Amino acid sequence: MSKKNIVVFGASGFLGKNIKKLFEQEKNYQILCPSRKEVDLLKFDELNDFIISQPEETVFINSAAVVGSVHSGLEREILLIDENTRLNLNIFSSLSKLESRFVLINYVSNCIYPHKVNVQSEDLIYEGEPHFTARAFAHTKRHAMQMFEILNTKKNANVNQLILPGLFGEGNHLEENRLHAFDGIIVRMIKAKRQKINKFEVYGTGKPIREWVPALAVSLATKILCDNDNPDTPSILNFSIGFNESIWDTTLRIKNILGYEGEIVKNESFVDGAPIKVLNNKKFLQHYPEYDLNIDVDNEILKSIKYYQNNIL
Repeated sequence: MSKKNIVVFGASGFLGKNIKKLFEQEKNYQILCPSRKEVDLLKFDELNDFIISQPEETVFINSAAVVGSVHSGLEREILLIDENTRLNLNIFSSLSKLESRFVLINYVSNCIYPHKVNVQSEDLIYEGEPHFTARAFAHTKRHAMQMFEILNTKKNANVNQLILPGLFGEGNHLEENRLHAFDGIIVRMIKAKRQKINKFEVYGTGKPIREWVPALAVSLATKILCDNDNPDTPSILNFSIGFNESIWDTTLRIKNILGYEGEIVKNESFVDGAPIKVLNNKKFLQHYPEYDLNIDVDNEILKSIKYYQNNIL
């Protein structure tokens, strides 16, 4: 039996590293993880030459993205729009020229949802504008999702797109300005503990409710998608494990697991993002009932803490 060919774009990034790690443990897959030096996604000719060289039935996993925290994202809106648009357009353009059968798995952030929607279900994606704090990233992700939906109309294409909540976990970026709130809080609190700072600031009011998922859980879902041959499965699905809470409560959770003894305070000079972002994952579970939601969240947080303790100065 020949191995299934898997290509991971963005394998040096946070999610990509976790996907690579999982698939490398499996015997049924041949996994390719081209670095930016090998295949620059921003250079169409390089990317196209690589894609057309892949065999029939290749699964292309697109985990490549230029990301950042809410506050760094507001400072880098032009860069986020420029590079995310170009890399996704190049992937779309190259795959659209393929004549052999292929699968594309793409990831979308739940910031694409209208900011007034509290419980995010797939039928509400275009029922309003994203929150202004995430507009640059959200609109490029919306655009990419629409492009890949059009690509899915090709007879030789099978496109699956997962809308994800905020990611956290072992292997995330080391630069604070590239982190979402969860791992950003972990990094800042580790530093505060090391430096014996007796107060830790929550940026904003701490009231916004966010949903989080360990990168490991997304990797496990990706494997299920790779093994799925059902053409009737919806191409766009929310994915979550049902873990959501306020940023304030997340901070207290991390404080407890880390063993930080300082006081938690609010710095309301920072702007809050959308008040609530929680995904409705019923459709995913309906179509993939084999997915096990029993993820030990606190253990994944502990693994993330240990990762940062070992890797940040």
